[in-house]
Amino acid sequence: MKKDDFSNRINNGALRPMDMKGAKGRVTYGILSVVMLLHLLIVCIPVVWMIMLCFKEPAEIYSKTPTFFPKSIDLGKIAGLWNQLEIYRYYLNTLIVAVGCVIFDVGISGLAGYSLSRLKPKGSRVYFVLVSITMLLPATTAMVPNYMLYKDLGLLNSYIPLWLIAGMNMFHVLLFKSSFDGLPLSIIEAAKIDGASDIKIFLKIVIPMSMPVVVTCSIFTFNGAFGDFFWPYLLITDPEKTVMGVRLFEIKNSNLSMDKQMVAALFTLLPQAIIFILFQKQIMGGINIGGVKG
Repeated sequence: MKKDDFSNRINNGALRPMDMKGAKGRVTYGILSVVMLLHLLIVCIPVVWMIMLCFKEPAEIYSKTPTFFPKSIDLGKIAGLWNQLEIYRYYLNTLIVAVGCVIFDVGISGLAGYSLSRLKPKGSRVYFVLVSITMLLPATTAMVPNYMLYKDLGLLNSYIPLWLIAGMNMFHVLLFKSSFDGLPLSIIEAAKIDGASDIKIFLKIVIPMSMPVVVTCSIFTFNGAFGDFFWPYLLITDPEKTVMGVRLFEIKNSNLSMDKQMVAALFTLLPQAIIFILFQKQIMGGINIGGVKG
């Protein structure tokens, strides 16, 4: 299938208007619609239920005759919990971690993808095979070695290991490489003739021309870092450096009522949801560009 035809299929749907004229196309459309509706309900109902619990009182939550909608909505509860738990401080810590992860991911994964796509040094094919193989390995196999390495380097209780982990995203390396493979080679060669270094070409030409995939990887990395729990919980012990995911776990084991716990969970969810809503077009564009080669 050609690139344009494949891209049109992604953007316009798997079924073309011509397909809908036949019974087979209409049946397929109906089945896909039901499956998508069920998937939507499975994904959305827990989130909607969590939002409803935020505004309910504890007695209403544990009532023998539960109701879906709260009897009243008190926005002051959200503002009060924001100040009571000092959510703004954990937001700041999480934002520092997330932004650092994005910088390391785009910098390291982007340079690795550029090296494999355009520079192609000796051994690049071997490295490419190794990168592909590591994607097949369970993530748990690297947990203990990584932790021991960071411990030996004295990096525990800091954000640096979290940033380094974000920079070791093999999937993003392949995504960047696939995107860079589609860039016109003549532009890069012209920049080299003008005396531009490889780093300057990467920063001034390659990255601006690959913004969809850069935005895609950045959003995935930001959302993953913002909601991360395992590595911050394992590596950071200083309460002043605690991130939102770990704080949410601590709240769950506290004496806070269920409605307040749901409010805290909502605080964790909102930034990721807002970012996805604002940049969903760029996310899909980056996936299309990274996954289709001309």
